[in-house]
Amino acid sequence: MREAIKALSSLGILESRPGAGTFVKSVSTMSLTWPEAKDVNLSFDMLQLLEIRKMIEPQAAALCATRGSLHQISELERHLIAQESDPHNRELVAKTDYLFHDVIIRSSGNSILNDIVDFLSPLLVHSRQITATTAPDFNKMVHEHRAIFESIRRGQPDLASHAMSEHLRTVGLDLIMTNTTEALTTAAK
Repeated sequence: MREAIKALSSLGILESRPGAGTFVKSVSTMSLTWPEAKDVNLSFDMLQLLEIRKMIEPQAAALCATRGSLHQISELERHLIAQESDPHNRELVAKTDYLFHDVIIRSSGNSILNDIVDFLSPLLVHSRQITATTAPDFNKMVHEHRAIFESIRRGQPDLASHAMSEHLRTVGLDLIMTNTTEALTTAAK
């Protein structure tokens, strides 16, 4: 969270006051800088984005388990069922993967977190497009999403957080394996 706050401060969205805390700047300041911030360069380090996700998403899953409405849980389940119906359709799974995680964030009940994720959304969407072509096992991802969903549906915040952490660990291992394989292929040429 510290890195996210630092990044948002550098964009002029948040202001840190020593001894007082961190505050959102005035709405007029945000409206001037926000559109520029949304037009991000999509050249980024996937592992760094994953580090941010690991800071945010397990806690968001825990909050979703305690604050998510029946409508939000139903929406989460719809995205999961779509994944389970065709786990080999990489385009569908990439889209529903993004939507699944987005519903969890939105269901956390934290509007500041929603704003942070709005800022990151171009990177999050683009990362799903990349992993859709490189992920070795979508069935495992869908199974992990089911575990996250069930703990949220049952209102078990600790299990939801743990399931999300485990899922993001798998995502990280997949990214490392993909990067290692690409490096070895390039070195062999």
